Amino acid sequence: IVGYTIPGRGYVQEAEVVRCKNGASVNFTDEYMRRRDPDCMYIGDDFPTDKPRFKDSWGMEFGGLRAATMSWFAEQSLIEKKPSYALLTPPTFPLTANGSRKMVVIIWLFLGFVFGSLWILYGRKYLRWTKDFAHELRRKES
Repeated sequence: IVGYTIPGRGYVQEAEVVRCKNGASVNFTDEYMRRRDPDCMYIGDDFPTDKPRFKDSWGMEFGGLRAATMSWFAEQSLIEKKPSYALLTPPTFPLTANGSRKMVVIIWLFLGFVFGSLWILYGRKYLRWTKDFAHELRRKES
Protein backbone atom coordinates (compact mmCIF):
# COMPACT_ATOMS: atom_id res chain seq x y z
CA ILE A 1 0.00 0.00 0.00
CA VAL A 2 1.34 3.41 -0.96
CA GLY A 3 0.20 6.37 1.09
CA TYR A 4 1.23 9.36 3.15
CA THR A 5 0.21 11.23 6.27
CA ILE A 6 -1.41 14.66 6.06
CA PRO A 7 -1.41 16.78 9.24
CA GLY A 8 -4.97 17.22 10.48
CA ARG A 9 -6.34 14.54 8.13
CA GLY A 10 -4.31 11.44 8.94
CA TYR A 11 -3.12 8.66 6.67
CA VAL A 12 -4.26 8.82 3.03
CA GLN A 13 -3.96 5.73 0.89
CA GLU A 14 -2.95 6.67 -2.64
CA ALA A 15 -2.46 3.31 -4.32
CA GLU A 16 -2.18 -0.41 -3.82
CA VAL A 17 0.72 -2.19 -5.51
CA VAL A 18 0.23 -5.86 -6.33
CA ARG A 19 3.04 -8.07 -7.62
CA CYS A 20 2.15 -10.01 -10.75
CA LYS A 21 3.92 -12.18 -13.33
CA ASN A 22 5.31 -9.39 -15.48
CA GLY A 23 6.00 -6.77 -12.80
CA ALA A 24 3.48 -4.84 -10.75
CA SER A 25 -0.08 -3.64 -10.97
CA VAL A 26 -0.68 -0.24 -9.39
CA ASN A 27 -4.29 0.41 -8.43
CA PHE A 28 -5.02 4.02 -7.54
CA THR A 29 -7.84 4.49 -5.06
CA ASP A 30 -8.70 7.99 -6.25
CA GLU A 31 -10.54 8.00 -9.60
CA TYR A 32 -8.72 11.18 -10.66
CA MET A 33 -5.38 9.34 -10.43
CA ARG A 34 -6.60 6.67 -12.85
CA ARG A 35 -6.34 9.09 -15.73
CA ARG A 36 -3.15 8.55 -17.75
CA ASP A 37 -0.80 11.48 -18.17
CA PRO A 38 0.16 11.59 -21.87
CA ASP A 39 3.66 12.87 -21.02
CA CYS A 40 4.53 10.15 -18.50
CA MET A 41 6.08 7.63 -20.91
CA TYR A 42 9.86 7.26 -21.12
CA ILE A 43 11.44 4.75 -23.50
CA GLY A 44 14.01 2.38 -21.98
CA ASP A 45 15.53 0.83 -25.13
CA ASP A 46 17.57 2.21 -28.04
CA PHE A 47 15.09 1.57 -30.85
CA PRO A 48 13.86 4.57 -32.91
CA THR A 49 11.14 6.54 -31.15
CA ASP A 50 9.52 9.96 -30.99
CA LYS A 51 9.12 9.76 -27.19
CA PRO A 52 11.72 10.95 -24.65
CA ARG A 53 14.26 8.34 -23.58
CA PHE A 54 14.68 7.35 -19.94
CA LYS A 55 18.46 7.75 -20.17
CA ASP A 56 18.23 11.29 -21.61
CA SER A 57 15.68 12.46 -19.04
CA TRP A 58 17.02 10.80 -15.88
CA GLY A 59 20.74 10.46 -16.67
CA MET A 60 20.96 6.70 -16.04
CA GLU A 61 20.23 3.44 -17.83
CA PHE A 62 16.77 1.97 -17.40
CA GLY A 63 18.14 -1.58 -16.99
CA GLY A 64 19.70 -0.75 -13.60
CA LEU A 65 16.46 0.70 -12.26
CA ARG A 66 14.50 -2.26 -13.60
CA ALA A 67 16.87 -4.74 -11.93
CA ALA A 68 16.69 -2.84 -8.61
CA THR A 69 12.88 -2.76 -8.82
CA MET A 70 12.65 -6.47 -9.58
CA SER A 71 15.00 -7.34 -6.70
CA TRP A 72 12.88 -5.21 -4.37
CA PHE A 73 9.78 -7.08 -5.58
CA ALA A 74 11.51 -10.40 -4.92
CA GLU A 75 11.98 -9.39 -1.27
CA GLN A 76 8.29 -8.47 -0.84
CA SER A 77 5.63 -10.96 0.17
CA LEU A 78 3.18 -11.94 -2.52
CA ILE A 79 -0.34 -10.67 -1.87
CA GLU A 80 -2.78 -13.56 -2.08
CA LYS A 81 -5.48 -11.88 -4.09
CA LYS A 82 -6.13 -11.18 -7.72
CA PRO A 83 -5.07 -7.70 -8.79
CA SER A 84 -7.76 -5.33 -9.87
CA TYR A 85 -6.84 -3.18 -12.78
CA ALA A 86 -6.23 0.55 -12.60
CA LEU A 87 -9.18 1.36 -14.83
CA LEU A 88 -12.18 0.20 -12.81
CA THR A 89 -14.72 2.41 -14.52
CA PRO A 90 -14.00 2.74 -18.23
CA PRO A 91 -14.44 6.21 -19.67
CA THR A 92 -17.52 6.59 -21.82
CA PHE A 93 -18.14 9.06 -24.58
CA PRO A 94 -21.86 9.11 -25.39
CA LEU A 95 -22.55 9.29 -29.10
CA THR A 96 -26.26 9.70 -28.46
CA ALA A 97 -28.23 11.26 -25.64
CA ASN A 98 -28.74 8.86 -22.76
CA GLY A 99 -30.16 8.72 -19.26
CA SER A 100 -31.01 12.10 -17.79
CA ARG A 101 -29.81 13.94 -20.91
CA LYS A 102 -32.38 12.11 -22.98
CA MET A 103 -35.07 13.04 -20.46
CA VAL A 104 -34.07 16.71 -20.55
CA VAL A 105 -34.21 16.72 -24.34
CA ILE A 106 -37.63 15.06 -24.31
CA ILE A 107 -38.95 17.57 -21.74
CA TRP A 108 -37.68 20.55 -23.76
CA LEU A 109 -39.19 19.14 -26.96
CA PHE A 110 -42.50 18.57 -25.17
CA LEU A 111 -42.52 22.08 -23.70
CA GLY A 112 -41.64 23.54 -27.09
CA PHE A 113 -44.51 21.63 -28.68
CA VAL A 114 -46.97 22.73 -25.95
CA PHE A 115 -45.98 26.41 -26.02
CA GLY A 116 -45.82 26.44 -29.81
CA SER A 117 -49.32 24.98 -30.00
CA LEU A 118 -50.61 27.45 -27.41
CA TRP A 119 -49.07 30.31 -29.38
CA ILE A 120 -50.72 29.15 -32.58
CA LEU A 121 -54.10 28.74 -30.84
CA TYR A 122 -54.14 31.74 -28.49
CA GLY A 123 -51.00 33.85 -28.95
CA ARG A 124 -52.16 35.90 -31.92
CA LYS A 125 -55.51 36.60 -30.24
CA TYR A 126 -53.69 37.64 -27.05
CA LEU A 127 -51.38 40.00 -28.97
CA ARG A 128 -54.36 41.52 -30.76
CA TRP A 129 -56.23 41.86 -27.43
CA THR A 130 -53.25 43.59 -25.71
CA LYS A 131 -52.85 46.01 -28.62
CA ASP A 132 -56.56 46.81 -28.54
CA PHE A 133 -56.49 47.19 -24.75
CA ALA A 134 -53.48 49.54 -24.87
CA HIS A 135 -55.12 51.53 -27.66
CA GLU A 136 -58.31 51.83 -25.61
CA LEU A 137 -56.37 52.98 -22.52
CA ARG A 138 -54.63 55.68 -24.56
CA ARG A 139 -57.96 56.77 -26.00
CA LYS A 140 -59.53 57.04 -22.51
CA GLU A 141 -56.57 59.08 -21.23
CA SER A 142 -56.87 61.62 -23.99
